[in-house]
Amino acid sequence: MKDIEAWDMLHGNGCTAKSLSEVIEEMGFPKESFMVINRDGADLRVADGYDPKTGAPQENPYMRFGGNNYKEVQFEVAVNGKTETIQGKMNDFEAIDRQMRAYSFLKGGKVVTGMTGSNNGVFSAMANNGNEFIITKNPEIVRQLEIQLGFAKDQLGVPLSNGGMIMDQRQAVKWKMVEMTAKKESLKPENQTQPKRVKSPFRNEYGELNPEYKNYRAEHLGVSGQNAMQQRIVSSMQRQA
Repeated sequence: MKDIEAWDMLHGNGCTAKSLSEVIEEMGFPKESFMVINRDGADLRVADGYDPKTGAPQENPYMRFGGNNYKEVQFEVAVNGKTETIQGKMNDFEAIDRQMRAYSFLKGGKVVTGMTGSNNGVFSAMANNGNEFIITKNPEIVRQLEIQLGFAKDQLGVPLSNGGMIMDQRQAVKWKMVEMTAKKESLKPENQTQPKRVKSPFRNEYGELNPEYKNYRAEHLGVSGQNAMQQRIVSSMQRQA
């Protein structure tokens, strides 16, 4: 699938939008193989020690992740020897949004469809301007997002990759299921777990673009949709500079 089609599929441009979790399930990965942190949902809160008075798990605020986790941030995005500084008060999703815009700008305006991350056997993924942040222990999930949807490799931070105890019981149970599923999958023969190709909603069974999508792209994005998106990214970054 071309990057522009992946972008439109994930954002509902000319079709019904697919969430990143829906795309991953379409690839054949069970929902038990990954955890989703939603932009407007509960934050992931992690403890890395115990309260000396009560003995209860004590949250490490620096390990928290989510759409409610506002903080002052400052970091650099570096691409091909060029850098862009991101700073200000924002939540984790907003920081990643800014990171992806800067990454796209530094790549000459070629819009990145999403990003992945990896650390200590834990993997993460998020679509550009997406509402879902994916955490998994199955490396094939992020690999397929890189191959099939053009996600940029190893650009994201990875929650839970440095240990800690999840404080929310439902999230903790979900993560335990992710770990168990990853262990089961690792024991299967390699040829038994081949992922499926994600079908472009804009092409017929012969791989030809639908006339409706051709018209949509021409009307909303110009003759070259990718070039139009590139210009919007460049303009956005120039306004922020």
